[in-house]
Amino acid sequence: MPPRLNLLILTLTACVLSSCSLGYQSDWNKAAARDAHHPPKDLTGAWEGRWYSRKNGHHGKLKAIVSRVEEQGKNTAYDFRYHATWARVLSGGYTARHLVDRRGKVTGHQDLGALVGGVYHYDGKASPTEFRATYRCNIDNGVFELQRPAPPKR
Repeated sequence: MPPRLNLLILTLTACVLSSCSLGYQSDWNKAAARDAHHPPKDLTGAWEGRWYSRKNGHHGKLKAIVSRVEEQGKNTAYDFRYHATWARVLSGGYTARHLVDRRGKVTGHQDLGALVGGVYHYDGKASPTEFRATYRCNIDNGVFELQRPAPPKR
C-alpha cells in the first residue's frame, strides 16, 4: 500500500476511535457530576482507575459507568460500561454484567469474541467506593482497580 494511503487509513481510524471516546467521556462526566451531589449508596455511577495484565504487563487507564439492572435472588445485577486505554493512544470499551452479593463479592462473565480472548471471567470485591476484580480469558489475566472520581475542584 502506498504510504499516503496508509496515513489516510490511520488518520480515519484515529478519528473514529476518538469520536467513540468523546461520547463515552460525555456520559461519564454526567455520571460523575451526579455522584458529586449524592454520596454513593451502591455501585451505580462513575468510576475510574486502572487495569493491568499479569500475563504480559500491559496496563492502562480504566473508567466505568455502572447501572443497577435488577435483583437476582440474593444478588444484584449491575451493568459495567467499561472504557480502557492501552499504549497511551488506543482505547476501547464494552459492557459486562456483574452480579454482586450482599457482602460485596463480584462475579460475572462476558464473551468479547475470539479476537480479544473469548469469554472473560470476573471475580472480585466491591463497596460503594472501591472496586477490585481479577479477570481471566483464553489469552490474558489481570486486575481491574477502580474508585470513585475525586470531586471537581471549585
